[in-house]
Amino acid sequence: MRIPVKTRFVFLGISLVSIALCTMTASVHSQENPPYRNSWIPVEQRIADLLSRMTLEEKIAQLTSAMERTVNASDPKSSFVDAKGMFQPERATALIKDGIGQISRPSGMRGPRQMAEFTNSIQKWAKENTRLGIPVLFHEECLHGHAATKGTSFPQAIALASTWDPQIVEAVFSATANEVRARGSHQCLTPVLDVVRDPRWGRTEETYGEDPYLASRIGVAAVKGFQGVGHEIDKSH
Repeated sequence: MRIPVKTRFVFLGISLVSIALCTMTASVHSQENPPYRNSWIPVEQRIADLLSRMTLEEKIAQLTSAMERTVNASDPKSSFVDAKGMFQPERATALIKDGIGQISRPSGMRGPRQMAEFTNSIQKWAKENTRLGIPVLFHEECLHGHAATKGTSFPQAIALASTWDPQIVEAVFSATANEVRARGSHQCLTPVLDVVRDPRWGRTEETYGEDPYLASRIGVAAVKGFQGVGHEIDKSH
């Protein structure tokens, strides 16, 4: 059957419009889901894509950390929490509009539930209200357990090393990792792997002693406890 010329032009017009709409949709989808957000792409490519999009201010923001800004009753001119330690989004918009690399010890005077709610609220704000949505990294002190309100405390590092038992140490820090992760933090400033030879050093108790072999074995056990032994870090490590 021969299609009239006028009808063919209509079909052609519809096809061109469809192609244009598909192209626009793909473009919008690409903008909404840039490569750095795609977990299926190799990490190196995601990093390169993200860096190419960042302004100088955003790069500097990722090199900054905050601790005093999250302490209860902090100065409202420099803090994004109120006197009760609650996160204040409107202050964050003014103070960390370009994002922030790390927040130190969000536990503060917060118990497990309060800390989890606090870290969740900041993380949600950062991902939804900064231009690139880069998540915040939270860190805690975990030298011999989570050093926080209602955190579990184990024997000091030098005492853990004196057990000469890597399995016990791995179990201790596996429990610590699970506790810290449940409260919303991702990094622990532990273990201390300095080999101590002079007892006058003020942090001797934070080490695993004077023997390099013992310190290395206990150190490996601690890292395995924190990170697990899988290819990726799961939600309990």
